[in-house]
Amino acid sequence: KTCDTFCGYTTTDCQGNCLTDTQCLSEKLGYFKCVDWLGNGCCDDGYSYTTDTGIQLDFNCAKFDYDNGDCQPPTSPPDILEPINKKEWCILLTSTICPVQGATHVVRRSAHVRRQDYRSALVKYKNRSKLPIILVENSAANLSEFIMNKIQVISFRDKDPRPNRGKGHSEYRSILHALTHSNFLNCSHIIKITGRYYISNLDSVITQLQNLNPQPDVVVQSTPSPWTLWDGVLRSEVVAFKNDPQLIHFLFANQDEAIGNPMERVLFNAVRQLKQEKHFSVAEFPKLDVDPIPNAEQTHIISVL
Repeated sequence: KTCDTFCGYTTTDCQGNCLTDTQCLSEKLGYFKCVDWLGNGCCDDGYSYTTDTGIQLDFNCAKFDYDNGDCQPPTSPPDILEPINKKEWCILLTSTICPVQGATHVVRRSAHVRRQDYRSALVKYKNRSKLPIILVENSAANLSEFIMNKIQVISFRDKDPRPNRGKGHSEYRSILHALTHSNFLNCSHIIKITGRYYISNLDSVITQLQNLNPQPDVVVQSTPSPWTLWDGVLRSEVVAFKNDPQLIHFLFANQDEAIGNPMERVLFNAVRQLKQEKHFSVAEFPKLDVDPIPNAEQTHIISVL
């Protein structure tokens, strides 16, 4: 007898664990059977959500068609890329199809809605921007439909997300992963953009920045943050920086919302210190025009960043 049929077990996951529907239960997510997890939009690979019985299910193998297509299969279509000029500024779109369990300040949790938002923005950048584009996704989602000419797509599983440290910490780890798993080495600067925002005037703004002499090391948003903390924060939906690992670490490391250091605060302190250094140049973006989209908290529509 196999565990699929012995003692009421429903199935065996990719790790060989015998599972009953009771063990697969997640009342919060509305899943009452093991089959409910398949094709739910999130890659259930043993590192995703935990069931009510404390199990992290792994359906990421051929037996389950890689979680019914939710996980990136081991053989995916290759990116179709163009050579990057070493003087170019490159767009990095950060994305998370399925936010990690326990992530703070996350309202938009629908994988299908998040996927639609990211793909909509990506298509607009692909059709309207001349800048090199890289999209990085940190929940191991299947991004086969995102692969297009000019765009490099990277999907990975962040196995040490530390949700209590905040969304910005996960975004920082995505930036680091993209630096070592993409053709970013040929970019002079990186424009980090939260992936669901399409900025319609980005190319013209970047042209202006490229014409500065010297070109800035860091560029931050000039629009005020809708909230503040202590003596200040900086918005972080869009940040441009020189392609220098040490600078990137200085800008984004040591985030921890639990002790009052979200990305916006860490960025504020880093930029304030850089402005005091004679050999660093910090600039501000002008008004960035955004195709209207609800903000992360779903409280109002954003059209300017």
